[in-house]
Parts: sequence; C-alpha cells; structure tokens
Amino acid sequence: MKVAILIDTVKRDLGLATEIKHKLEHEQLGEVQILPIFPIDGDGKFTYGKFIFGSFDFVITPSYNVARTKSIRLRALLSGAKLIEFTSEQFYSQEFEKEKLNLDYKSQYSKHIYQNFVWSDYYANKIISAGISNKEKTWIVGSPKVFKKQSENRKEGIAFVSDFSLADFNTNQLESFNNLYKCNLTLSDINAIAEERKNFIDFSIRLSKTCGKRVYIRPHPGESKLPYELAVASGVIASWPEDESFTDFIKTKEHSIVHTSTTLFETCALGIPVHSIKFGEIPKSLQRDYYKDLISFSSESEITKKICSFDDAYTKDSQRKLHYYFDNFSGAYTCSDAIISALIEIKNKTKKNNLWMRKTFGLLSIILVYPHIFFIDSAKLAVTHFLKFELIRSIISIKFSDNLRRFFDPSHKLTKESIDRSANEFDKSDNFKKIQFTHSQIGKKPSSNLTSL
Repeated sequence: MKVAILIDTVKRDLGLATEIKHKLEHEQLGEVQILPIFPIDGDGKFTYGKFIFGSFDFVITPSYNVARTKSIRLRALLSGAKLIEFTSEQFYSQEFEKEKLNLDYKSQYSKHIYQNFVWSDYYANKIISAGISNKEKTWIVGSPKVFKKQSENRKEGIAFVSDFSLADFNTNQLESFNNLYKCNLTLSDINAIAEERKNFIDFSIRLSKTCGKRVYIRPHPGESKLPYELAVASGVIASWPEDESFTDFIKTKEHSIVHTSTTLFETCALGIPVHSIKFGEIPKSLQRDYYKDLISFSSESEITKKICSFDDAYTKDSQRKLHYYFDNFSGAYTCSDAIISALIEIKNKTKKNNLWMRKTFGLLSIILVYPHIFFIDSAKLAVTHFLKFELIRSIISIKFSDNLRRFFDPSHKLTKESIDRSANEFDKSDNFKKIQFTHSQIGKKPSSNLTSL
C-alpha cells in the first residue's frame, strides 16, 4: 500500500503524518510520502512530477474544495490514487459551512472524495446530514489534537492564546476573503474582532502585573506580530508559532486563557485548566457549535480568582464533554493506529484496478476537463524555459496560478525539502516516541444514531 499524506503546515500536521509513516513502514504494511498540500517548489511552480512518475493507492488531504483546490484532485488522478479527506479543522462558524462542506458542489464532491476520516460522531453527523458523504464512506478515527495526553512536564505560567487573525484584514483583503470562502463578513465584524484582540492583549498586560506568575501570549499562525509588541514591551512573554508547536508551548503552562480558539481542545486534553472571556458581542464568524458545551465566559476578576485559588471543576466538566467532539479522548486508541487500520480495511475492500489503467484514466480526465493545464500553461513554460535548457522540467511543472495561491503569508510556503528536514528533526526530538503499531482499532463507522440520516 502506497500513501501520500498532504500537509498544510509543518508544525501543525507533521506529527501525525510522521507517526503514520513510521508505523506503516515499520510493520512493512506500506510506504508513505509526506508532501505539501499546495505543490510549490522553490521557484513557485506547480510540480506534478511526484504524481506523474509515481503512484499511490491513497492520497490523504487535510482539505478539499471542488472549486478552489482543483490541484489536489488532479494529483490524485495523475497517480491513480483514491482521494481521502481528513479535514484538519472540523469546528467552524456557520458563516463558512457553505464553502467548507462544498454545499454548491455536493454531487462533484461525493464523486471526487473516496472516503472521509472524521474525529467523532459530531463531524460524521454534520457531513452525512449535509449530503456530501454516507455511513459507508465515513470513518471515525479520532483526532490528532489529543494524541499527546496528560503531559507530565512541570507546569508554570499562564498562557493567553489568540484567534484573531481576521483582525488584520483591510478592505481589499476582506473582499478577497469573502469571494474565496463564499461568506459575508463585514468591516464591522473585522473592527469588532480587532477591538476584542486589543482588550485581550490589554488583559494579559494587567494580569502579568498583578497575578505574580509569568504570563505568555501566543498569536494565531499568520497573524501580525505588531499588536503583540506592546504586551512584550510590558513584560508579557511571546511565543511565536514559527518557533515552536502549540503542543510544545501549552504543555508546560498552569492555565490557559482563550477567546474562541479551538486550541482549547488540545489544552483540555493535556489536563490544563481553560478559562475564556469575551469583552463584547462575538461576530458570527467566530461563533462555533462547541460554545454551548465548552465555553464558560468569565469576567477578569473571576478568571484572576480561579487562577489564584485553583478549582479544576470546570476543566473536568469540559473534558467529559470532549468525548462528543473527539472520539479518542479517553486514550483507548491513537489517531494514527485508527487511520492505518482504516486504510488497511479500505484497501482490502477496494477493487484492484491495474495501476496504469488508473493513471491513464486520470491523465485523460485532466486533459478533457482541464485542458489548459497541459496545453496552455505548459506551452507557455516550455517556450519560456527552452533557451535555459529546462524544457523537460517545464513540461512537468505548471505555473502557480494566482487564483490558487495560498491566502496566508507567503513565508508559510512548504517545499518537499523543508518537510523532509523537519521530519528528520521531529524523529530525533521528544515529540516522537516510536510505538509499535497494533492492528487493534479499526477506524469505526458512525454510531447507530445516524442510521436515520
């Protein structure tokens, strides 16, 4: 079995991908390649060579959108692979459901995605109810967010965890964002988020001067550092996402203060008390289903009191409710084991077609459906690079179209080399401890309460 795992960011996704690779290959069950979800090389071009000249049984992607991320399906077709979506973010506002769930392209999505891996019944219910999947195509494998439970590290300090990246948008960025994600955020929403961020940062400064503990603050990946410089200048300690993973940051803290961030799930899983606060009305773009179960907004004085006189009743209650959102929260199995087991079962049930027949079908499909990729863009590059003796490379590389560029900061672009380098570092660190894979947890189907859907 050959598997390609596409990852979005090295720090966030590498742990699970590396663990799956080690276990699958250690048990001689198959081979895994870890590749960037946006296939960018150092020259800023699409590189399809890995898929044209390679082959996979499955390509696992952390996201797929029929209209916006065609390249993901193209690469799966080129390699003769079945496409599996294991969505990296399964909690979001209703503002984004149309885009996240491909509601305008239900039929196409169902045809493109062979199987869905989900964290729990919660998200299985959502995608089955939306009509983009069914019970036979849906596998509950738990969440990688809780694969490290109950850290034994010595804990000190208070962590402020931000989720205010939208606050940085100007008018043009907001318009682009709305067009890209098919939502309707307003400047009033952006201003409200910016005001919440200011109050959040100001509170971290006040607490650092009164609580007698170290106070840390961590921006959301891609968020501007500028608003946080005032906190740093006032004695708050910054943790920048590019310097350490969130798990490495949070596992040593005594308390966590969040606004709306889904990082509260990882924090609760590590047994760290979570406190949340709001200073005004929450824009729709930040409202999520789990509020009713896990968010208990408190005033500054209440949070300060809880920190000074430790009471973990709220944390224990939150952990109990987490089982609905993370099927593997009890620690009965790991996400990586469940994914491997599900892949084995899916592979055994998948009709064995000749590889070259699959690749030929994929190539013909692309030529018929997306002729510009192989004719227009490749021709332009061939002419451009002919005098540089790079004709062969230009044939298998496609210029990275502007409408498919990452919405986030260009510095977040990944290359295969950067992933390999980080994977090697990850192997040598304490982040990865080799656990022999046991074929004990088959990725399971949604529970019986979904049978009526």
